[in-house]
Amino acid sequence: MKTKLLITCEHASNQIPEKYQSFFNNKKRILASHRGWDIGAYAIYQSLINHLECEHMFGDWSRLLIELNRPLSHPQLFSEFTSKASQNEKKMCNKS
Repeated sequence: MKTKLLITCEHASNQIPEKYQSFFNNKKRILASHRGWDIGAYAIYQSLINHLECEHMFGDWSRLLIELNRPLSHPQLFSEFTSKASQNEKKMCNKS
């Protein structure tokens, strides 16, 4: 039996989709910091997936948009920047 491996990198990016940019006006410094993403994690992820036979996936957006390591029911799923978003906007973030 062959063991399957899944490698993830939830905090690979500090990008924000255009439709949510207004939540992050004047927040470029925070997005560029460790709060916005795990700096260097994507490079490690790339190295691992290039050397291992595995399934893999990574997060396209900053954890400050939505925290990918938390269940959808978690009270801190959204950061202080997106917690005041409308229910419809939050639902769309879950699908981004």
